Amino acid sequence: MISGIRHLKKTNEKLMEHFIFALQVQFQGLVQMILVLGIGGSFPYGFHISVINYPSVHIRKFINETWIERHGSPLHPETIMLLWSFIVSVYGIGGLLGSLCCGKNKLKKCQMCANLIMLIAALFMAFSKTAKSFEMILVGRFLYGIGTGFSLNIHPQYVGEISPKKLRGFTNSTVAVFLTLGKFMGQVIGLREILGSEALWPWLLASSGISALVQLATLPFFPDSPSYLLIQKGMYWHVYHVTLQQALLWVSFKGKGLDSSFK
Repeated sequence: MISGIRHLKKTNEKLMEHFIFALQVQFQGLVQMILVLGIGGSFPYGFHISVINYPSVHIRKFINETWIERHGSPLHPETIMLLWSFIVSVYGIGGLLGSLCCGKNKLKKCQMCANLIMLIAALFMAFSKTAKSFEMILVGRFLYGIGTGFSLNIHPQYVGEISPKKLRGFTNSTVAVFLTLGKFMGQVIGLREILGSEALWPWLLASSGISALVQLATLPFFPDSPSYLLIQKGMYWHVYHVTLQQALLWVSFKGKGLDSSFK
């Protein structure tokens, strides 16, 4: 009797270990994709909303000094404020253009293009002071807007398509989490003691290129969303069959049936 109870206890422990291991394997790919999509998705959008406020004094001073070197006379304070307003607002214009352009190709390809755009923008920001060109800040800010316009539309759609039905609410909420995290990071590294000083503000504006670089390096190793492969590429089933199976395995849909997962 006692040996039977011990045997049953050991069996239950083994079953529990197998169950926990299955859960870890089942959602490991999903968690990895959420992290990769978040760091290059809504994170840069939140970052650039908050980070631009901290170096505002230094940028306005840089605009005036650059103008004096070029023309020998300072700018009127209202003109400086107008140029600063352009730098801030052009981000939204770029975001509008980026949001209108995304969706014509597959999500992963669009997101990688957004990363490339943001890397170019980071280079403009990083070398604007060295080149003594405030126009580079304007162009970089505009390119950042285009990149985040892509990402902010792709991120919730992509993360919703890769998640099982029972976890879709949780995965969609991570979009807001990474957006808030981006705002927080922009406020932290924008402090004068970190990157918000007069000497380091170009690197502050360029620092979000790190998140774009991380996603650009890791996203190619992840599959496209299963719903994209099935719905938009269903007519080429014989070409995309292997890729679809890999995608289903990554996001733990394999063996559960497509109908219940994609409703």
